[in-house]
Amino acid sequence: MVTINLTDNDFDKCVEITRLQQEENVRQKHQTKYGQLLGLTFEQTLQGCLGEQALAHYFKFNYQYLAYDKSRYDILGYEVRTTYYPTGCLLTHPEPDDKPGMYIAVTFDKNELVATLQGWSSLKRCNIRQDNWRSGPNWRYPCFAMPQDQLIPMEMLPATKELIAHQQNMVAA
Repeated sequence: MVTINLTDNDFDKCVEITRLQQEENVRQKHQTKYGQLLGLTFEQTLQGCLGEQALAHYFKFNYQYLAYDKSRYDILGYEVRTTYYPTGCLLTHPEPDDKPGMYIAVTFDKNELVATLQGWSSLKRCNIRQDNWRSGPNWRYPCFAMPQDQLIPMEMLPATKELIAHQQNMVAA
């Protein structure tokens, strides 16, 4: 596990990014495959932004708002899934709802502004264990829920081509 402390400025930046994303959702009339109108709620989107900001800090990457692009990964070729629950699982969906790649589980303490990068897994590995399948009234939408004890440690996270290019640009600068 890796712990990342966010600042008040980081939080404010995520609020602004969330606001811009919500405006785009309304303009573009985005809708999820699970019937939620206009994408996710403000709080759910903010939760995701906070996890993405934490991963950006981990890689010394400048996190900023980018217009929606279904083919783009969240941060440097990785997908980020964030929860406010300290024991929360890594949630993924079958393809094509989620794209192939590496998914990083982040738990976030909103009171302390502390993110914990719990670990990672590939989408394929997440979605192969039928005992991790969740659906029904207690779940907002059907998904695979990989417990933290099944995650691979962050120290074993393979580099993506985007991360390698970012690191090379940092060295060259």
